Amino acid sequence: MDRNKKEISDLVYTDFAILLRKAVQVLKKEGLTAFTDLEAVVVGHITSLETDPLDGVGDRVVYEVDDLKIPKYVCLVTWLNPFGIVSHHPKLVLRLARFILGLTTEEEIKQLPHKLRVDLGV
Repeated sequence: MDRNKKEISDLVYTDFAILLRKAVQVLKKEGLTAFTDLEAVVVGHITSLETDPLDGVGDRVVYEVDDLKIPKYVCLVTWLNPFGIVSHHPKLVLRLARFILGLTTEEEIKQLPHKLRVDLGV
């Protein structure tokens, strides 16, 4: 093996602290911005794909967005908190964070089933 090359594992763990810092910065800049109807539908869709219906996390996310109307960057900061749902469902939170922070917005919107968009009017 070449001594100058480092072996890199395929196992990579996301540094959620960086995403949390970014979320706090966006919250300070954008303030209490509400989810748009389309964003709320995408969050619900991501959540349904990434969680088991019996674990309750998906219900909690949807409840915070739809019923409590918690602003999107406040939700994101709480979800990224080390004691929040990131500790139980890192894949879900990573996908939500990337969507809300605009890193995968278009890709996630394109993944919505057409029938769902039509049924929900978004």
